Order: sequence, then structure tokens, then C-alpha cells
Amino acid sequence: MNEKPVKRKHVGSYVLGATIGQGAFGKVKLGTDIFTGEKVAVKIIRYKNVKTDKEKRQIDREQNILLRLKHPNIVNLKKVVNDEKQGRSYMIFEYASQGELFDYIVAHGRLSERDARKFMRQIVSALEYCHSLLIIHRDLKPENLLLDEGYNIKISDFGLSNIMEPGKRFNTFCGSLHYACPEILRGEEYVGPGVDIWSIGVILYCLVVGRQPWDADNAEGLINAILEDGLEVPSGLSDECVDLLLQMLRVSEYDRIPIAKIRTHPWIIEGYGEPPSSYLPPSNPITDIDETIIDNLYTLNFLVSNEQDYLDSVREELLSNKRTQLVVVYNLLLQQKQIKEKDRILEMNERREAKKKEPEAPDKSISDNHSLPSSSATKKKTKKTSIVITSRGEATPEKLNNNNNNNKKKRSNWKETTSSICH
Repeated sequence: MNEKPVKRKHVGSYVLGATIGQGAFGKVKLGTDIFTGEKVAVKIIRYKNVKTDKEKRQIDREQNILLRLKHPNIVNLKKVVNDEKQGRSYMIFEYASQGELFDYIVAHGRLSERDARKFMRQIVSALEYCHSLLIIHRDLKPENLLLDEGYNIKISDFGLSNIMEPGKRFNTFCGSLHYACPEILRGEEYVGPGVDIWSIGVILYCLVVGRQPWDADNAEGLINAILEDGLEVPSGLSDECVDLLLQMLRVSEYDRIPIAKIRTHPWIIEGYGEPPSSYLPPSNPITDIDETIIDNLYTLNFLVSNEQDYLDSVREELLSNKRTQLVVVYNLLLQQKQIKEKDRILEMNERREAKKKEPEAPDKSISDNHSLPSSSATKKKTKKTSIVITSRGEATPEKLNNNNNNNKKKRSNWKETTSSICH
């Protein structure tokens, strides 16, 4: 008889305490370092709750991405502890003691533009950092924006995040309906950055208006409202705030304002006199311009135009080697290209070596008429091999369940968003 594993009361030097949350694959518990007293959040993933290979890849990707990210406004994944005997994985995060931005908005209602600006500057700084590393979040919403003891933003839950690559377009239906962009709701392919831009546009609206921009009784009605009704901006907002909202919530992902321009938008800079702090990583100096990388920057929506004058200014910025988003992304794309080229050459060499080792086949055009065996002596039964050619259709987003129970929960005049979905 298999004995039931004893529940762990500690992970490393952290003593596990009360449950403070519930994830898709297990609980989130408060942990305390027995030596320093530091509080942490321990996300427990139970292997038995991970049903598919897709879910396993999703967890692995989230862990790998979070371990790469080092930004003051992104929740810090300190380490991952795997316990095969217990059938659990423990993700140890810094503890955000003030909970979710969602609950903060519910408690405080509509914020002043000044207070909202503090949150938005931190979100924009973190998002610039992510996009510069070619990482898109794809599930930004107030529930995934945590607050530390100083009420500073900590972006969390990268379970639906992914890595952008040249020529790669996403068709995954994921995120939460209230914050999902039109291209996702229509089931269209998308590049990536515009998905996050739309989501933080909705978040800004929630902050300065005190409610979500679209509402409906069910999922189908909500989708129709987002796609058909347009955006209603109430009076009382400054012209700069309205301008930023309208630029972030444009229907086409290609028309949305890029993160580099959001950083320098007058509303973001007001009261600070400068863009949000940048935490871009250092990169290699650029001495020559690879024009294929320029094309990649454009297709990935990092460039706003392909007109020659604008592209000349882009080349000038790249050659200046200042620590800007374009310089960092250019270097990453160049590294991707070089790695792929090395892999291609390595594969060619391996194939060439394998071919050399193959024995030469006899020349069937030459026959020995003096030693032809009789057919009766050599006749053997041969196995027939059938070749089946199959076609694989591309996955398309599943139709949404109109009776989405998550849309029915209300807090005051707010609705908690539907749980994140990823078909």
C-alpha cells in the first residue's frame, strides 16, 4: 500500500504558514525564513494537477522566464525547489504584502490622475523591460498586479507569457476577456507587444474612471461590446490622459502606441519631468547594421514606420549604442539569428558525416549472368509497406462559453475578470 506523503512544513529555510492564495495547480502559502524572518510567498505546484504536456511546458516556461527577469516592479522568483518524492514543485517569490491592485481599486474607487500615474509609470517601466527581452505577458490585469509594503507595483503570474521571434505570430486565445485585445477576441494571429499595450490601456481606464470600460451579462455580450461599441470616455479626465487612452486602445495592434512612446508621453512625464526609470540590460556595441534585423524590428512592431527618413533615424540610434529599447532588442535578435545559423551549419555537418558512414549500395545495373540463382531457391516473401500521408489542420480558438460564471461575481460596481484562459 502506498503511504500518503506527509505534508511539508518547510521548504529549505522557509517555514510554511497560512494559505494566502489558490492557483490553478495548487495553493500559495506564506513562508517565513527561520534565520532572517523574511516573508515570502510559496506557490505550490502539485504534479498530479498538471494533466497535459502543454500545462507542463507552460509551467516550465513561466519558471524559466521569471528566473531571467530582474526588475523592481516584477515579482522576484527567488528560486524553485522540486520535490519528486512529494510530487510537488515550490516556487518561492518575494512577498507582496498589500495584495492585488484589483482590491485596491475596489477599496479606493476612482483614483486621481496623480495617483494613477505613479502606478502606470511603474507598469510601463516593467513592460519596457519585458518587451526588450522579447517577452510578452499576455495576461495583464489588476489581479496580476501586486502591491508591496510601499504600494509599489509587482507584475506577477507569467503563466501565459511567451517569447517573440521574427516570423513567429501567435494564435493562442489567452488572457481575461475584460482585458483581451480585439485581435485575440476575433481569433486572429498577432505579433505580441500590442496585446500588452491594450491591456494596460484598460488598466489605466480602470484607475482613472473607477470601473471597467466594457460590461455585459455574459461572455458573448462582452466580446460584442469591446468589438462593436467603441470606447466611452467620461468627462473629467485631462486631455493628455484621454489622448493616451485613445492611443493605447486602438483597434488595430499596428496602430497602438508603442511602449517607447508611452514612456515619453506628456501624461506619463507630468509631475516627474522625465520618463519612468529604465532597467534595460547592457548589450554589445553595434558597429555595422544588419538590414534583416531592421526588417525584424518592423515586423515585431518595435518600429512605427518603414519610411526611409524614419529608418535612417533608427540606424543612427542603433549606432549611437545608447541603452535604449531598440539597441537591446536589436542585439537580442542578432544573437537569435547567429544561434540559428550555427545550429543550421552544425546540422548540415552532422548530415554530411552521417552520409559518409553509410555503406555504398551495390550497382544494380551490373548482373553476373554466370551465377544467376534460380527463382525457387531465392524467392522470399516481402513485406508491403504502405505510406500514409496525413494533413494536420491548424488549431483555432474554441468558441467561448457564453455562460461564463466568472462574469457573474460582482464587487460594488466592479466585476472580477474571468479567469485567464488559453486555448
